[in-house]
Parts: sequence; C-alpha cells; structure tokens
Amino acid sequence: MAYQRIAIFLWACGMILALVSMVLGPFGYTNQSVMSSVGAGFLALVGFYPAFRAWEDEEED
Repeated sequence: MAYQRIAIFLWACGMILALVSMVLGPFGYTNQSVMSSVGAGFLALVGFYPAFRAWEDEEED
C-alpha cells in the first residue's frame, strides 16, 4: 500500500510540473518551461519503481 501512495504522489507532482511547463512555454519563459518538463520526465521515470512494486504486492483483506 505504501508503494501505491508513493507512485500516486510522484504521478501528481509530475502532472503539476507538466502543466506548469505547458503554461510557461507560450509566455516566453523557455528556460523554466524546459526545466519543469525535465523534472516531470524525471518524476515519471522515478515513479515506475514504486508503481511496479505496488503491482506485485498482495492485496490485504
């Protein structure tokens, strides 16, 4: 269960950074847009580990 919460938290943070990147880009903040998209990609890659660990865990009844 803990792995699932970590994966959801990382996914939410990555989505927020992706949205920030999409908003900053059209306004000409290129450096900040690129850095937030790199951060979103990094969180997505880091989130794979707890997501797959949560997938293998047994369901607690």
